[in-house]
Amino acid sequence: MKVLIVIGRLHPNLTEWVEAFRQEGHSVTVIVGRESVNKVERVQPRIIPPDEIDQAAAQKIVDLIQPDLVIIRSKDEGHRRIVKVAKKRGAAAIYYDQRPYLRPRGFRAVRRELSKALERAWIGHPRVGITTTRGKGDVPRLWRHWVRVPMPVWEGAEQRPYFRDGVPTVLLVGRLANQKKRHAWVLNALEEFGGPYRLLVAGAGDDSHTAPGKRSRDYYEQVRATLNAPQVKDRVQLLEDVPHERMTELYQQADIFVLPSTKELLGISIVEAMGHGCAVLASSGAGATGYMTQDEDGLIFERDSYEAFRDGLHALLSDQGMVRRLGQRAADTIRERHRHADFVKHIRRVAGR
Repeated sequence: MKVLIVIGRLHPNLTEWVEAFRQEGHSVTVIVGRESVNKVERVQPRIIPPDEIDQAAAQKIVDLIQPDLVIIRSKDEGHRRIVKVAKKRGAAAIYYDQRPYLRPRGFRAVRRELSKALERAWIGHPRVGITTTRGKGDVPRLWRHWVRVPMPVWEGAEQRPYFRDGVPTVLLVGRLANQKKRHAWVLNALEEFGGPYRLLVAGAGDDSHTAPGKRSRDYYEQVRATLNAPQVKDRVQLLEDVPHERMTELYQQADIFVLPSTKELLGISIVEAMGHGCAVLASSGAGATGYMTQDEDGLIFERDSYEAFRDGLHALLSDQGMVRRLGQRAADTIRERHRHADFVKHIRRVAGR
């Protein structure tokens, strides 16, 4: 099967999607509308701005790739032209987003869901959709399927050591210019702990120009100054713009992974950390907590409570056995529920392929 993925900008979320299809013997082409700050060597997308894709260009792209399945996450008209041409040629099409699969009960929720469906139909999006975010509602959304993200388990996860030299290592991953990542929460909680620790912070550097309303250069400068302060510099390592392929080295070093964000549609770093056997402490505002079971393969704290985050982190820092138990069970969860083959099988079932 030939798979075409059309998105606005590449995100590491899709890395294992591509890997999963390839492992199952399918070819994958990725088309993006613009370059991304995320560098992923395993995915070499074709950058085609949507305003350059007229009807003739869309036809040329489809004739060249001859896709059997198109997955689109873009509202740009040029990208939608590709889908329409591919469907006329007989390809199946799926719309992907990260809106929660489960929604609240009630008339308002149903009305909103119907209006979204009509909007998709009006602009020419596929009727069938998938999401990787389960959500906390009561009933499934209309015409939507929940698909677990595929994720490998690090082959050394089962034998990995914890608290090397008696010092716990904490990892935080998140864009350094994005205030919702709450970098200060982590450092403050570690300093309040009073015991030895090592903190690794990895994320894109100053990308405030890419989303001025969501990211701030002032916040970026503040984070850099805080994490490079002389009083913590021997315990904190700041790593900017780490290639995605190098992230596995950081997960292997970490005992505890934290994500205190106010909100994450998914938060793929949670799933990556689980696959490496890290004990995860994540905000209830992260969509990927839908893959976790509280106190079984991770800890989830109420997103607006610094005290709950601090207490959860202190509990992990104080108990190596707890970290090992949660980390090993997290790897088991990924091994059991996030296999590449299961992901591809699910996508093919949704697409009727």
